[in-house]
Amino acid sequence: MKSFLIIMLLIMVSFFISSSCNKACDGRGTIEVTNKSLSTVQRIVIDGVNYGTIDPGEKFSHKMLPGKYTVIVEGISGGAGCGDAELTVAECETTGISCSGK
Repeated sequence: MKSFLIIMLLIMVSFFISSSCNKACDGRGTIEVTNKSLSTVQRIVIDGVNYGTIDPGEKFSHKMLPGKYTVIVEGISGGAGCGDAELTVAECETTGISCSGK
């Protein structure tokens, strides 16, 4: 009886661990863009879709399905952006770029 309870406890713990890992990333990865400029608002465009803007010192973070993406960071308030970047998103991983917008 005691060994049965131990086995059941181990099964429950392993199920909890595996299910909590799957919920954490949901099969997707994350793209992050950090605006390191001092005064330039930057627009984030991923594969032709505008995801909005980030102010100086802010970070943009968005979950995406695994794959390759073209990320464009455009300066829209007088400064430059970073241009195009090809990012590969992996499941449960974070990838990104930092842009100073000089």
